[in-house]
Amino acid sequence: MNDILSNVPSGRRVLIVRINAGKGIVSRLYQMGLLPGEEVLVKHNNRGMVVLEVRGVEIGVSRGIAMKIEVRST
Repeated sequence: MNDILSNVPSGRRVLIVRINAGKGIVSRLYQMGLLPGEEVLVKHNNRGMVVLEVRGVEIGVSRGIAMKIEVRST
């Protein structure tokens, strides 16, 4: 079952399914390595930013952007 990234608790690994955003945001997220099919670790998901680890690099995205990323558990 798919969920949105902003709902995933810290410490969980998820697979990006789809990014539901405009071309500019999608392009920027792709440049950061956030692609459909990519596995990411949610390091921190408290208030404000959602901190992810993707390909060994930590990336922070706003809660608003995280709400546009559809994921599923691995």
